[in-house]
Amino acid sequence: MELGAEDNTPTPANRSWTPVVPVPQETVAVAMFQWKRLPITKKIVARYAALFLAIVIGCSVLGYVLSSMSPAKYGARSEITYPIPANMSSGDFMRQDRTLQTQLVALKSQTVLQPVATKFHMSVKDLTKKVTAAVLADSLVIRLEVDDTSKARAQALVDAVVSSYFSKLPADPNLLTETNLNKLIDQLNTQIASTNAQIAPLEAKRISTNPPGSETAEELQLQSELNSLQTRLGAAQQRLSDATVSQLQTAKPSFNPSYLLDGKVAPKPVQGAIAGFLAGIMIGILVIGLLIRRLLKREPDPA
Repeated sequence: MELGAEDNTPTPANRSWTPVVPVPQETVAVAMFQWKRLPITKKIVARYAALFLAIVIGCSVLGYVLSSMSPAKYGARSEITYPIPANMSSGDFMRQDRTLQTQLVALKSQTVLQPVATKFHMSVKDLTKKVTAAVLADSLVIRLEVDDTSKARAQALVDAVVSSYFSKLPADPNLLTETNLNKLIDQLNTQIASTNAQIAPLEAKRISTNPPGSETAEELQLQSELNSLQTRLGAAQQRLSDATVSQLQTAKPSFNPSYLLDGKVAPKPVQGAIAGFLAGIMIGILVIGLLIRRLLKREPDPA
């Protein structure tokens, strides 16, 4: 009876029993690190959108203003045509490109710029910042530009750089050959004139006798030397003619007269505004992200 009484004990209506199920530790860890739910309202969206827009516009205006405040610069240009030798232009694009790139390095090298910097009382570093050189697309033309706050100075600088560059180019082999051959021809003509001067009195003395005598051994030797000199002179003149033709057929580097660009090359406020616009987008995204993170920390966990 006592056992039955215990079994018939009424259970409170507001009391329930649930089985205890063990929860894996992994599940608890995942639940602890889940993001809090952020209530997105129109007010928050409008406020953050206005802030983002203000940052972007502000950075754009700042970039425009800062660019406009920089001193005006003017540009002067000159184009240099650098022909590729025939032994390098047989369809090998890489060799041609390396040749032109080498000339770009030479144009901005200290060897070329140092005399110009000294002439204009500036450092090579400062002059290098003013000089730009590039190969025009699909061509053998190198465009050289110098920017300066003075138009006249910019044009004088580009002329000086071009002049220094051409003075450092290696001498034309054909030109060296012509120079040497001209020297040899002058020497041969001098020797021929001297030999003729020695032969003339001997020949006059021989002819003056009655009957004229035969050529002496000295006259024969001088005549032989004269014939040898004349043969060498003819060969040198032929080589000079061939070298001249070869030089005429070989294209050489050349340049166009320098000229000033229309208007200013700097400052460019529009480009400054574009740079500020892009920077503003990045800054705006960062600021909004930090604000959202701060808001998440303030929001209580949802019930």
